[in-house]
Amino acid sequence: MVEDVLWIIFSALYVLFILAVACFLVKYHKIGNESARKLVHASVSLWVFVMVYGMNSLWARIAGPLAFIFINAFLWKRKGNAEHGGMNGLICFPFSLLLLSILYSAEVIKAGTAVSSMLVMGFGDSIAALVGMKYGKHKLFDKSAEGSSAMLIVSLLVLFLFSGKEWYMVISVAVAAAFAEAVSSKGWDNLIVPLITAVLLELL
Repeated sequence: MVEDVLWIIFSALYVLFILAVACFLVKYHKIGNESARKLVHASVSLWVFVMVYGMNSLWARIAGPLAFIFINAFLWKRKGNAEHGGMNGLICFPFSLLLLSILYSAEVIKAGTAVSSMLVMGFGDSIAALVGMKYGKHKLFDKSAEGSSAMLIVSLLVLFLFSGKEWYMVISVAVAAAFAEAVSSKGWDNLIVPLITAVLLELL
């Protein structure tokens, strides 16, 4: 129990550090608001390693995601900001962490599945958005072909590194994740992408 408490404290400090770095970079005009948001998005997804390889109990694994669901909802309501998927994006991200934590704790999904699913969403979606904003010229559903291509490449890399699946399975799941990201809008990709990735990794 003591170990889990320490991991919770570490997790909170880690998130606060990432937020502080992002705010610093924006304040001093090193990056824009959207780049800062994606930096936080990708960095927080790395918490999955703490959840899988550090924490030992369900309560510890869900404490952080639950806290951020309520914090994000409070901040969204206070600011009344509907940009970037609004409430959906803010809630779906920690909700994905929550679901993966529960599924992993219940031994429904393996460690490689939990890690891969979260990193595909965290890094794939973030890089896809940034590439799409800067280089996107060809529309693909609600996104751009350039951004979706970046999503596919990042998904392939993540899955090859962490999923433990054969190459043909990795390609299939990466294509499905990229397609899910391309057709999802208004923040729902934060939930749909990791769930589809997790389901496919466990079925294949």
